[in-house]
Amino acid sequence: MLNPEFMFDKEIAERHLQKLLKEHKIKVIKWSVTSCGRAYWKKRKVKIPKPTNVDRFGVCMHEIKHIIDGKKGKRFEQEFACDMFAREQMILLGFNNGIQNWDKRTNWHCLSRIAMAVNRKMDVEKISINIKEWFNFVDFSKWKNKKVFIRHNDKEELGYTIEFYDKMSLMDVKVLLREKGLLIEKSESNDSNYGKWMVKSRHQDFGTAFSNLTEVAKYYSLTAN
Repeated sequence: MLNPEFMFDKEIAERHLQKLLKEHKIKVIKWSVTSCGRAYWKKRKVKIPKPTNVDRFGVCMHEIKHIIDGKKGKRFEQEFACDMFAREQMILLGFNNGIQNWDKRTNWHCLSRIAMAVNRKMDVEKISINIKEWFNFVDFSKWKNKKVFIRHNDKEELGYTIEFYDKMSLMDVKVLLREKGLLIEKSESNDSNYGKWMVKSRHQDFGTAFSNLTEVAKYYSLTAN
């Protein structure tokens, strides 16, 4: 057994990292100072942290998997595959003490990517079976016709919270704001608010700026009928 105590070991992690880098002809172009990385799959190069703890080791494995797989599949499918590969390597080396926290990171990371795709009008039926099986505690059917936001939250058991907002047209927003005595228009002023949605009362010269209609709906608790 590689690690009989099932605890993280920096020497074992470093040897395994170097082995995979050599095996897959991957070059490290920069060592990250934080627990994040990036893969340049065409150049077979990565930016990764030193594997000084379980989380950073996971990031290293994640980016290596990006190089191994290349750019195939949807983005959330790529991220899920890379997180699963990192998890498998932790189990292989006996780093069992870090699995729970990595799973929480995976939950937040992958669900946020799926939410991005859904918010760009991807049908939830296109989420692959293996991903649905992993997230068997998530009812993706509730994501239909919604704006979905995944918030990172370490205080939650699964590592995230989900927020839903109705997808509303500008006309919907105008009608609902009018009921509150408010108006909405796009700013044409040559200042920092140019191009943003401005919400104000009929008697105000200035209003509150928002980047998009979803922000407006959230702030004023608007719900489409």
